[in-house]
Amino acid sequence: MAITMKDVARHAGVGLGTVSNYLSGKAKVSEHKSELIEKAIKELNYKFNSTAQALKTKKFMYIGVLIPAFTNNFVMSLLSILEEELNENGYHMIVLEHGKREETFRHHVTHLINRVDGMIVFETQMKVKNIIEDSQIPTVIYDNYFMGYGSDQVGPNLLEISKEATIALIKKNHTKIAFIENIGKGVEEENPIIKGYEKAFSQAGLKVDKSLIYEINREHKESMPEKISILLDRNPDITAFVAFSYKQTVGIWSYLAQNHLLDKIYLLGYNCREISKLKYPNMCYVQINLEEVVRKLVYLLLKRVINFDHSVETITVGHRLVNENNIVWNYVNE
Repeated sequence: MAITMKDVARHAGVGLGTVSNYLSGKAKVSEHKSELIEKAIKELNYKFNSTAQALKTKKFMYIGVLIPAFTNNFVMSLLSILEEELNENGYHMIVLEHGKREETFRHHVTHLINRVDGMIVFETQMKVKNIIEDSQIPTVIYDNYFMGYGSDQVGPNLLEISKEATIALIKKNHTKIAFIENIGKGVEEENPIIKGYEKAFSQAGLKVDKSLIYEINREHKESMPEKISILLDRNPDITAFVAFSYKQTVGIWSYLAQNHLLDKIYLLGYNCREISKLKYPNMCYVQINLEEVVRKLVYLLLKRVINFDHSVETITVGHRLVNENNIVWNYVNE
């Protein structure tokens, strides 16, 4: 005969409600009674059906984390910090890879219904608002490039990052500054990276040369080397590149190195602290505050879990511009 919660309560010498509170975490149980209950559970070999309990209380204590790829350096650097932050709040996480494919994303979200209390979604660059709304799972999105999903969202201030990075390069006497647009397919809103770039040139009293910007072709997907080649072919006098992702940083750096251009073309990287010292002199880069990203994601998600109907919020996170000597040029935290 299966051991029940009543058996545990009787064996521990406490009330049934106390055992229930201990197992569900709904109310605080004294250390003494917790020890008695834990001892009874072990002696009786009681198996708590957490799934059934979760369906009753609608508290699973799990958060679904949907990521673009397990090879995404930025996201992977966040996962261990995120796990620690969730654990401190009594939650565990289930990590799934969506691969920026809408059908895969939909499948994962469907799988997580009645299994998690909320979701944290990283860098979809897809139209996922309806999928999230249909699931009725409290969700917060982190996207490095786009801040307009219509859902609770955390992300960098791309306009300020672009403006400050471009100003920093202009101060180093660069005016032929190139970059590759990084806004995903289907996003129609004004590109904050381009806007920040234009503001920097305007502030310096310089004219913007749009041919220095590689805009994504919605129909043809060129590789990173092809994109850089196109920019250099039409602007052989480029003196600097600004990267807006770790992947871009590595791609541009690799291209410049392979073509013996590292000493001729300056590269300002992004979220690349770990590899910045591999170049001499050290690479300048923009660094997003990872701990702040996690803190704000969890704060916003738990706020949504507690009050599902609160109004949509968008929160930006701080960033640093670090020069060749690892000295911070500027720090923004909004």
